[in-house]
Amino acid sequence: NVPMQFTAVWGCKDIFGLKGLNFSGFADFWWENHVSMLDKHGNVKLDKNGEVAYTPEHTVFTTEPQLWYNVGQHFGCENLSVGSEVEISHNFGSNAGWMVRPCLGVKWDF
Repeated sequence: NVPMQFTAVWGCKDIFGLKGLNFSGFADFWWENHVSMLDKHGNVKLDKNGEVAYTPEHTVFTTEPQLWYNVGQHFGCENLSVGSEVEISHNFGSNAGWMVRPCLGVKWDF
């Protein structure tokens, strides 16, 4: 085990020169001894005897890039955005291997 974690955080406003299009997110990588027991679909992994298959893991990666467009700027409501986030992880929690979870959202900035 390496007692260290690397984190990157980013935020870019008006990307591609488009006012209101924002790209942000983070990425984390760390070393950790843990066991996984779920496959990439979230199902419990079983061994040939039908027992739960615990797999030792040593590294974890997770990132959540987000893309938001401020639609409210077009009708006087600057706080309203629509967009998406993609949760990407490797060996995070009880899951083994890569997991990708796209999400759509509506955001209100306070």
